[in-house]
Amino acid sequence: MVRTFSVSELKKVVEHRVFPAAWQERAKVALCELNTREVSTKPMFVYAMISRADEPGEYLLTFMCFDEARDLRGLRIKERQENAGEAIGSITEDYPIFVDYLESWTLERRVIPVTIRQAGQRKDEGLWLEYENRCLRAVVERVLASKHKRSVTTTPRDRVSIRGMPPLCMSLPEPNHVTVQICAYDKTGRESTWINVDYWPYND
Repeated sequence: MVRTFSVSELKKVVEHRVFPAAWQERAKVALCELNTREVSTKPMFVYAMISRADEPGEYLLTFMCFDEARDLRGLRIKERQENAGEAIGSITEDYPIFVDYLESWTLERRVIPVTIRQAGQRKDEGLWLEYENRCLRAVVERVLASKHKRSVTTTPRDRVSIRGMPPLCMSLPEPNHVTVQICAYDKTGRESTWINVDYWPYND
């Protein structure tokens, strides 16, 4: 069932003309991985885009990534600022968004709110550490409870409410000025290939 869903969602990307060619090519590669007998141990990103939300001033990150090992840990954001082709600054930050349950899905497709980065703004390390610990405690509670057949409010596959997620900071991509890239990393530190975050202007 999970495999059928993954194949179906990837085929939508491949076959729908609205999607950019780069997204379709990566979806094709992921489909090939699903059709092989060996389980790929490295995450793979299919696409990532940032767009305006319905509320003024709010933005969303929509992405799809693929991981047959089902041990994703988080997203890694890398930004590079340029002026006349020369780098004038760069930022790399890790966001452990997949700690909200015991295993990630083979195909992760999420839409999460993002905070547009202001001058000098960085990830709040303290808030993210608190969030990560809270998620892990919820998962451990369920694992222990299942062994003792106790009733709890969360399960290994239930996510901690996304409303409790701290801000994920990101700049808006600007051609020739700001490049925003993203990759997924797993619990062992393996990274997917870096891809550019696209700006999806159709809500403007």
